[in-house]
Amino acid sequence: MGPLGRITRRKVLGTGLLGGASTLALAACGETVVERVEVPVEVIKEVQVAGETVVQEVEVVKEVEVPGETVVKEVEVVKEVPVEVVKEVEVFVPAEAEKVTISTSHSWPEHRYQEQIDFDDLFMGRHPNIEIDRRNTVWAEYWTKTFAQAAAGTLPDVFYNQDTRIAAFLSSDSYIGLTDYMRQMTDGYGWENDFVDLLKPIVTRDGEVYAIPYDWGGPVLSYNKAYFDDAGSSYPDASWMNTDVLEFSKEVTVAEDRKWGFAYRYWGNWGHEGIYNRQFGGRWISDDELEISGVMDSAETLASNEFWSNFALVDKVTPNPADEEALGVHPMTGGHVAMYHAPPWQAAGFNDNPDLDWDIAPSESGPEGQFGAALGSNYGIAKNTEHPDAAWQYLSEYMSTEGMNYMWTYQATAICARKSAQLGFPSAPGQPDGVQHWIDAVNTYLVPGKPLSENSNEILRINGEIMRDMILGATTLQEATAQAVEEIEPLLVGL
Repeated sequence: MGPLGRITRRKVLGTGLLGGASTLALAACGETVVERVEVPVEVIKEVQVAGETVVQEVEVVKEVEVPGETVVKEVEVVKEVPVEVVKEVEVFVPAEAEKVTISTSHSWPEHRYQEQIDFDDLFMGRHPNIEIDRRNTVWAEYWTKTFAQAAAGTLPDVFYNQDTRIAAFLSSDSYIGLTDYMRQMTDGYGWENDFVDLLKPIVTRDGEVYAIPYDWGGPVLSYNKAYFDDAGSSYPDASWMNTDVLEFSKEVTVAEDRKWGFAYRYWGNWGHEGIYNRQFGGRWISDDELEISGVMDSAETLASNEFWSNFALVDKVTPNPADEEALGVHPMTGGHVAMYHAPPWQAAGFNDNPDLDWDIAPSESGPEGQFGAALGSNYGIAKNTEHPDAAWQYLSEYMSTEGMNYMWTYQATAICARKSAQLGFPSAPGQPDGVQHWIDAVNTYLVPGKPLSENSNEILRINGEIMRDMILGATTLQEATAQAVEEIEPLLVGL
């Protein structure tokens, strides 16, 4: 049956497991001593009586000779314990089994990988019959590798995915369904009440849950205090507009010293629309993901793309992609920029630089208001797994409230998808003073990242390459937009 016995039986007193016991009454030296001794025997009987279950618990007192004195007679006491009328349910109980190995797949940066190792070691200590074959792939290679594994039917048993890419794996039937398993997940407030509602449709098809989301959040404006202190300027606040970001960036940029005012990122990827286009009332793809012509090339979207791309092309207040590659470190982590839209999951990297004094502010607004982009990630079990119960044992603990707290909340790297695992985020070690701005953004102005359809991975690849060429000055904004519309439009299949 595998490492976890997956059996269907009638429910008996919750778990259906009771312990037998024996009682010895000994009279010696003029006094009676009663000693209760546990014996390694389970005595459980199910008896159907008029539509309800009765459990007979048998206590046996064994006959024991005490030298020169007392003999205790054997007594059998039967207690009938009525329980509720039961329904046929699936119960998962540990079972003795041969050792199995399950593979897991992640894309952790180096500074986060040790926590994963520690979690797995703790898990294997609790479950000595399950060995973890842990695999970690750098982000730049993860998706190429994982899509190839899906096509070949060789996905790891438990694997990482992202909101913008999971639809492709769902359409290729790469997951097992988790709905039956998740009925066993009773920690926190349960699936219905504990998980962020916006994330549920992303991991669900036709009522079946295929993956469990673990985080939900996105970038807001972060800043390096040293640039503002040196300039004698106040820090960004809720009154800042995108023009304020530009003007301060012009003031502090000294490109020859590798110091810039702003790191322009998220161009062409899942955050582009929410962070940049929405401020001007633009979109880069329709909400139903069926149209790009008339959307990406609309006046509003072109205006927003021109404003932000000019940070690199005209004002030169941001490192371009070639500059960033030459730096060899994230520009914010290395202290090379004054401002950047930072998500919670990059906080640990910033904190690795002891010389970086940074904080979080509300994101700047544009002519049409304040916006940003949110995204989540998830884990599921591959359809090709040979050990689904062992994989579920791992996944259920990894995605439990306790597991999310250990891996993300207490590491100050994510606002978790479970409400029960969000409570400790503001007070986690290493949080910036403005941590509440991340939480406020999730609850107010962040919108879901795009795209979310089954061709998202290819759409993001195309758009990213085209935007990179434009930001490097190889093409104009108009040329890049026309090319993106032409190449992406055939890939749009809707949500």
